[in-house]
Amino acid sequence: MLQATLPEVFVSISLTEPVVVLKVSDCIDQLLGYQPVDFLSGNISFRQLIHTGDQDIAESLFSSEFSQISGDFNIRLRQGNGHIRCVKGYFTKKLASTGVVLDLSLQDAKSLSQLTPHMMPNFKAMMDNTNDYIYFKDRNHVFTGASQTLVSLTNPSEHWTDLLGQTDYDVFPEEYADIYYELEKQVFAGIPIAHEIQETLDNAGKKGWVDNRKYPIQNESGEIIGLFGIARDITDSHLKQQKIEQLVAEQSAILDNKLVGMVTAKARNITWANSAVETLLGYKKGALVGAPTRQLYVSQDEYEAVGAAYANIKLEGVIRRQCEFLRHDGQSIWVDMHGMVLSEADGISLWIMVDVTARKLAEDALLKSEAKFRALYDSNGEAAMLLDEHGFFDCNKAALKLFGIKTIEEFCLNSPADLSPLQQPCGTNSEVLAKQKIVEAMEIGNLRFEWTHKRIDTDETFPAEVLLSVIELDGRAVIMAAVRDTTESKRSELLLRASEQQLSFVLEGSNLGFWDWDIQSGHVQRNHIWAEMLGYTFEEVQLTTQQWTDFLHPDDVQNAWKSIQEHLEGKTSVHESTYRMRTKSGDYKWVLDRARVVQRDVNGRPTRMAGTHADVTEQKLAENDLRIAAAAFETQDGMFVTDVDGTILRVNQAYTAITGYTAADAVGKNPRILKSGRHDSEFYASMWQSLASTGLWSGEVWNKRKGGEVYPEYQTITAVKSTDGITTHYVASFADITERIRMQEELKNRAEKDFLTGLTNRRHFIELAEAELIRAQRYSSPLSMLMMDIDFFKCINDTYGHKAGDLVLQKLAVVCKEVLREIDVIGRLGGEEFSVLLPETGVLRAVEVAGRLRQALESARVVVDEVNHEVTKPLCFTVSIGVAAMSSVDATVDSMLLQADVALYKAKNSGRNKVVANV
Repeated sequence: MLQATLPEVFVSISLTEPVVVLKVSDCIDQLLGYQPVDFLSGNISFRQLIHTGDQDIAESLFSSEFSQISGDFNIRLRQGNGHIRCVKGYFTKKLASTGVVLDLSLQDAKSLSQLTPHMMPNFKAMMDNTNDYIYFKDRNHVFTGASQTLVSLTNPSEHWTDLLGQTDYDVFPEEYADIYYELEKQVFAGIPIAHEIQETLDNAGKKGWVDNRKYPIQNESGEIIGLFGIARDITDSHLKQQKIEQLVAEQSAILDNKLVGMVTAKARNITWANSAVETLLGYKKGALVGAPTRQLYVSQDEYEAVGAAYANIKLEGVIRRQCEFLRHDGQSIWVDMHGMVLSEADGISLWIMVDVTARKLAEDALLKSEAKFRALYDSNGEAAMLLDEHGFFDCNKAALKLFGIKTIEEFCLNSPADLSPLQQPCGTNSEVLAKQKIVEAMEIGNLRFEWTHKRIDTDETFPAEVLLSVIELDGRAVIMAAVRDTTESKRSELLLRASEQQLSFVLEGSNLGFWDWDIQSGHVQRNHIWAEMLGYTFEEVQLTTQQWTDFLHPDDVQNAWKSIQEHLEGKTSVHESTYRMRTKSGDYKWVLDRARVVQRDVNGRPTRMAGTHADVTEQKLAENDLRIAAAAFETQDGMFVTDVDGTILRVNQAYTAITGYTAADAVGKNPRILKSGRHDSEFYASMWQSLASTGLWSGEVWNKRKGGEVYPEYQTITAVKSTDGITTHYVASFADITERIRMQEELKNRAEKDFLTGLTNRRHFIELAEAELIRAQRYSSPLSMLMMDIDFFKCINDTYGHKAGDLVLQKLAVVCKEVLREIDVIGRLGGEEFSVLLPETGVLRAVEVAGRLRQALESARVVVDEVNHEVTKPLCFTVSIGVAAMSSVDATVDSMLLQADVALYKAKNSGRNKVVANV
């Protein structure tokens, strides 16, 4: 395209403050669109027209110093129509009577090269047919050559020759032209190669990305006279990488979930573990990788059972078990464990673990108070025995079989030392060491250790694992010893250790490698990035096709060559294959190979093929992480993912099972659909403050199911951040803790309530009385105490039986609750003895309350079956009540109980069914 030549413009500027334009050519309006008077009057500042990206040049030009008095420069000036014009200039500085004067000679950069140069046919063919964006520019940033592909990004242009004589500011939006110009300034400043990933905008308004590289063009004397650039379209790979980074960030939040531990295993060795399972088991980061899973199990039988179940996993799909694991510090914990096949071809399995120790301990606490102990003890497959300070007093059938003894009576005649050889393998006397272990178990509650035992019938010794547990039996602390013969497990453990192996993963990244294959000669050219991608220098890489196959993984050679051959035969438009290549260190990297035939002979046969190598190792590993995370997402705990505004994007099946909301119900909604109304605004403000400051929040929340039921859950919320630290998503996981809270409440009731009457028991009554006494003394409030006893209760038991006695006690509890206030406290101190605490009540008022209570109980009736259970009759009973009041600030609960007890004694001695006050 021919450009009209614009005249040269001269400007003279005084650099002495204030800076003013002294002279300007009349033709400046053709160059910049302003009249000379605009500059001479000061309405337009010449310096303010200089592009912000050229302020370094402006600083040098407008400096009053004489470090450089003349020279050439290239600069961008903003015209009156708002567009940018690229200008070639020459300046001189001189000293005049008014001070330092700057003289400028300015020429439109496009006017310096108007004619299309004669081009070689090969060059023109390349410009017409290349897939890359290729261009040439002179020293003034003016196009002297360009590929046809640039037409799709420039406007106005229909053919690449339309770009000749233009600058970027004539054919690109200014914001893009600024970016391209800055990269070119680096080339003209002497940088051998200017490289940048840059955004593009095509004529349809669609954004893209290119890998833009610019190189200097020099004349024979080494002077830079222009530049050559090539930009490769990487939009697809750029968008794919962005998507991968987003997915990896989202899934890493799932993998690093603090509530759920995860490991992968191969051949029962751990190949990967997330931070949650490392914390759960007390290991440092990375310490579990390569470890055998056997070291996690407390029980060899449990380890073998999990192995047997895993063998049938293809039929069952998922293994679900509750196991006791051993932490790194030696303590044991209980976990709910789910196992599933992650990669059948590689033999890799995924195991998801949730700590249920608290729940297990609560269950065990309940179990202690149940009558099931004996049945469990007798039916236990492992040898179990009971001992106290006098020795063994019981054992189960498994213990008799293990030690070769016929009866329990015969077993109890032996001591722990009798069931052991004289010395243990450590050299210590068995009797001495056994006593030490028993003392240690009594101190800490339970103790697990290895021991060598002996059969009584054959004197044969065998290795065993012993667990000593302190339990409460019939109101006293005894030791239950569980003994397991580990002969077979020891043998298996030795075999297992002999077969242990460790795996490692290598992640490396690099730029794009290039190769150019002359098919007829077999000669291959590669760039240095291709070599460095595999850990070699450029000189170390031999340029033959055979060497390429030597790098390939043996399993990938056939598929790689097949893809190339199909392209050479014209069956595919492009060769694209992903395979593994061996590095200098012997490891393998995943490489994405893309190529096509670039040259054919006169008969159409391929003679030349070129392509690129991209390291996609991280992408492959990320895909594996995505598979792990996808499997982990379907854990037994509820999980959901929201965007940054809180809109639910995904939920798992456990979410539906816990809340009642299906994915169709929840997706697109806010988590507020679960809101129960039990938490105030401060609770949620604190939650969001924690998420904003740390990216994590966890705690107990009361939510509401779809059916309206309010329930408690333990929830963890994790903020998912992009690579630049901006929160993009939130991942929440939660577990329904209704059963755990119910168990806690039940244990609390058992600790504080009398099991027969439901009244406060003696210990808890004393605690409440002491707290109320402190309050009364602090505020000088009255406080009274009643001591109550059922008259002739022994006769009721002897005449009608203990069942009748229990009914009388229960009836008394019901009547007392009806008569007394809510603030009054009644407790059963033992047998038929009860006490009532009356806050804010003086002695006279207390006597009135006691009188009403006595009358109500006298009127009460209990229906009792006769011995033959055929006739019923009403049974009445009476009570005697003693009353005492807090007499001084030095009063104690014990003193008040004593005073009330004295008054009760007087009521009994004066005929019973009376109220007596101790005043």
